[in-house]
Amino acid sequence: MKLLATIKLDYILSLNEVISSRWEDTKKIKEELQWLSKGQLSKQRFRSDTIRIHVRYNSNHDVDNISPTAKIIVDMMRAMHMIEEDTPEHYKAIKYEYDGNLPFNTFIFEIYE
Repeated sequence: MKLLATIKLDYILSLNEVISSRWEDTKKIKEELQWLSKGQLSKQRFRSDTIRIHVRYNSNHDVDNISPTAKIIVDMMRAMHMIEEDTPEHYKAIKYEYDGNLPFNTFIFEIYE
């Protein structure tokens, strides 16, 4: 697998926040994460027919709580025409892995071809 891009964040929009908060409350965080991911992706331009994402993190979040932020990043890749679609034909897999060697509250999204 070829590494296409890496996005490093120090906070995420968690699934718990999405479920328990009003839309207006999470909108600002979503917009900030869109801006951050666009900034990092624009420095690592690529175009790929298929992607796989490997997420490594160190935080108190449950592993499934990271999924909304992955969705924000994938949607940004679509908006930037880096991927054609986020259907199973193009977006093949996502893997979440706790990594205690990372600094606390670090989230690394590695995008592979």
